[in-house]
Amino acid sequence: MDEVLKSLADGNPDALIRLKGLFLENRTPSGMTSTPFLNSLGKKLGNLLRGRENPMEIISTLWNTGERDYRFVAISALSALIRTMPDGVLGFASGVVCDIDNWEICDQMALRLRVMDPLAARSREQIFGMMEEWLESDNRWLRRLAVATIPPYIRSKKEDARFCLDFLRRAMDERDGEVIKAIGWALREVSKKDSGAVFRFLLELSSTTDRYRRRIIREGMKKLPMEYQKRLISILEKNG
Repeated sequence: MDEVLKSLADGNPDALIRLKGLFLENRTPSGMTSTPFLNSLGKKLGNLLRGRENPMEIISTLWNTGERDYRFVAISALSALIRTMPDGVLGFASGVVCDIDNWEICDQMALRLRVMDPLAARSREQIFGMMEEWLESDNRWLRRLAVATIPPYIRSKKEDARFCLDFLRRAMDERDGEVIKAIGWALREVSKKDSGAVFRFLLELSSTTDRYRRRIIREGMKKLPMEYQKRLISILEKNG
């Protein structure tokens, strides 16, 4: 494995074929390559690429195959590079996000890449501004990525619960089920840090008759204390 990754880092085109062989050797019973294995490959590759002249060219080669396993490795390699070259990683990520065409790559990008951690402290408004642009996209996976970035962010920035809720407010007119699921996930994660803020946020919306917003409320309240959930359910039932 290490020899294959070193060959890939050196730019050897045959390394892609050899990497494919590693994928096949690590298939799960479901027929998919193990995600932890792919993440391990990507992390090792990222470490090898540190200090290299053009690391993004190697990662681009993986990404441009369009295949799940190669893209998982690319994303994990980026995660290993983000603290040493955040601008390069952000530039690459912003250039390829429109290629995302399924929930698995979308959520892998949000969870493994975690662009927000090292960059938001330096320029939170800039990064969230980019995410707001994603929310306006016609690409539902781009909108999902914007929202799915909140859970890993809030886990390390619990003081920003209200800032995250202000961002999520912009997504409350969403109609796509895949994005709605991510909004609910984001709200549940924020509620672990500030349940009162999430309760008040959902309470403002709870008188709605819009079925999509009602679904978001039901998904988003699941980690709130039971007394908060009962109050929200009562209002939803009264208006539904």
